[in-house]
Amino acid sequence: MGVREGCQQIGASSKCVVNPGGFMNAKSGGNYTMLGLCHGLADAWKSGLFNGIDMHTEFDVEYEPLYGTRTNSMQFRFDQMRERCGLEQVPMELYTTEFGFKVRDTTRLGAAKSLLTAIVDQWTVVNAHPGTCSDAQSELARPVLDSVSAPVATSNQTSICTSSVRMSMPWNVFHNESSDPMFAMAVSDSPYVPSPKGSVFWRALNLTEGFPATFGIENEAWANGQGESITGP
Repeated sequence: MGVREGCQQIGASSKCVVNPGGFMNAKSGGNYTMLGLCHGLADAWKSGLFNGIDMHTEFDVEYEPLYGTRTNSMQFRFDQMRERCGLEQVPMELYTTEFGFKVRDTTRLGAAKSLLTAIVDQWTVVNAHPGTCSDAQSELARPVLDSVSAPVATSNQTSICTSSVRMSMPWNVFHNESSDPMFAMAVSDSPYVPSPKGSVFWRALNLTEGFPATFGIENEAWANGQGESITGP
């Protein structure tokens, strides 16, 4: 894998977003070091050359459950990656260029409801010192994840709790259910009509308008400079 290809300049700075995630994501056998790649690149994060990492999660009722476990949460995986790669004290931004909830062993409406939990899971990840803010954030997220009561974070915990999320995009807003029933978030393309999962996502976008992170959509054509735009409901 070429690091240069995964390195994109951010604005006028020389920092890079390196995306060794996806196929080397933590969900693949719990390998939080990306098959050891992060150790070779650790100095680039520590020096500030790399500013973030891309981690993917496609939740699934059987293989990637959202409920009854915390080890599948993005916060847990983000923390584990930083700890095992020796990057706990390094400020790092999180890019999620692919996440969602599969329509598999569940109904379309069931997947849509679970996608809302997945959105909260992805969009609430924080940068924190080990054992402080992350623990508080995880507890505060539990009502969404596990439907149990949670303690309120102390002012000290809140003060060191900052959002890590720079960009988060579900897979796939543009795909049609007729050709991609498991991942699609649209019923039709022209005119664009969202599926139940798509409707949940667009509502979340409307409710979070103005947030500093980019909660967006992903389409293959963008990689070739041929991006398209759609108008949500």
